[in-house]
Amino acid sequence: MSAINATLSEERPNQPSAITVLTPLSMQGSTFATCFISKVASIVNHIFSKVLKLSQSPVKIVDKGYFEKYGSNITAIHEDLNSYLSGGGKAVVVKDVEQLVSEEHLQVFHSFCDNFKAEDTRATFFFLVPVPELIHQKQPWNPKFSAQISYDVLDQAWLNTLSDDSRPAMISRIAATVVLLKEGDVCS
Repeated sequence: MSAINATLSEERPNQPSAITVLTPLSMQGSTFATCFISKVASIVNHIFSKVLKLSQSPVKIVDKGYFEKYGSNITAIHEDLNSYLSGGGKAVVVKDVEQLVSEEHLQVFHSFCDNFKAEDTRATFFFLVPVPELIHQKQPWNPKFSAQISYDVLDQAWLNTLSDDSRPAMISRIAATVVLLKEGDVCS
């Protein structure tokens, strides 16, 4: 994944890695995507703990329940993520981002994945996003179309959450790199 390579190889990376991982209909309800991305994120944490001489932290999992826990206290969310990143953790797996209906919650990711003022440019954020049937049928499941698929999914998901001006900016921020998972892969 070239997005992670830039974060690892640069002495002072310009921005964190933001990777959207799309899952096809056939994988929804399966544990493969979460298992696979958690293992990749664990490897990222391990590499950074060695390179930066940090104590290794477990992968940070952020899901709908995480936001329910903090509610509208955006400051507490920022502090929690900053604490994780400054404490040695460098990989965050975000599930259910397409289900967030609070612009403030989405802005958290905008700031952490910012290409100019990110809190930690060594961080890697994995956004695990299932693709709805209508969008899945619209485009071939091919890496050549991954950017369009991710844009369509997130644009539709956030239609009532973000303005027409801010939605494309948010999508480009968190879907800087897109990975398509395929049916038949196994994670053990």
